[in-house]
Amino acid sequence: TLKKILTLERQKGYNDTAVIGGLDRFLARWLERPPSGPAIELPPRGYARVTSAQRKRWVEDTLKLLDAKSAPPVKSIPTPKRRAATSSVSHRGEPAPALSLASPVTALPRVTPALAGKLKRLGVNTVRDLLYLFPRRHNDFAKLCKVSNLEVDAEQTVMVNVWEAREVLLGGRHRSTEAVVGDETGNVRVVWFNQPYLAKRFKPGTRLVLSGKVSIFKDARVLESPEYELLQDGEELVHTGRLVPVYPLTQGLTPRTLRRLVKETLDAWASRIQDPLTETMRQRGGLLKLPQAISQAHYPQDEESKAAARRRLAFDELFMMQLYVFSRR
Repeated sequence: TLKKILTLERQKGYNDTAVIGGLDRFLARWLERPPSGPAIELPPRGYARVTSAQRKRWVEDTLKLLDAKSAPPVKSIPTPKRRAATSSVSHRGEPAPALSLASPVTALPRVTPALAGKLKRLGVNTVRDLLYLFPRRHNDFAKLCKVSNLEVDAEQTVMVNVWEAREVLLGGRHRSTEAVVGDETGNVRVVWFNQPYLAKRFKPGTRLVLSGKVSIFKDARVLESPEYELLQDGEELVHTGRLVPVYPLTQGLTPRTLRRLVKETLDAWASRIQDPLTETMRQRGGLLKLPQAISQAHYPQDEESKAAARRRLAFDELFMMQLYVFSRR
């Protein structure tokens, strides 16, 4: 797996896009697995923080090591000299040591003061608040179907190619995007109302995953404003093709923006949550670890994982209430 990822990184020009979230996060998870090959030494300050030339050298050296299996360990990449950073958080979303879960949401990448103001209306002021902003429900976009099997008035997900996309005026004044997409079984028309910018984004040949309802217009099936996601190798689907969270919103805050922000925050910060329960207590109750429960409550793998997450979080709530009662006694 590591060899495939690094080969893809080479093909993409060492721009740290082979996997979603960057190579640093993938490598951290990879090193947690039982050793099954040559020792890999990571860049001392992370792949994302070194120059393109240093990235190339590290990738090529690591690939040679994986091929040789008996080569000496890879030398550390020297840390480049940099000016003082203007932010305590890296551009990939990895939390800096000085930050904590009690830090304001403005410490997170891409959270501007304007966005922080919208989050505040939802009761979100800190990183911890964002992690505990659980969805009201989930839309099941996990099952893929073929275009020829799309049914009217049912939530469905399809994987398609874009054949044509153009900006159109609907109703004489609403600039929108209209596209023709399809798979090996047929084509379908798609419309995104008031989103003309998508016409430039969806070039012919683009692979998309679309989730939404089909309606009938002039005796033809139409997907109206479906959730969309560009399909790229190695990336995890966030907005489609899975159980997709539905969060409470406020004026000026879109579902896609909030989903993306929560997902990035989970990936970077969930592991820093301290679990108050011991391993013995968790095993006795058949409970998930708290970081895992919080992640699965937002983006569950399936309905079973979602139920297990809710059970752990409900236990925590009742447990704290019981502790409070006993302390009052």
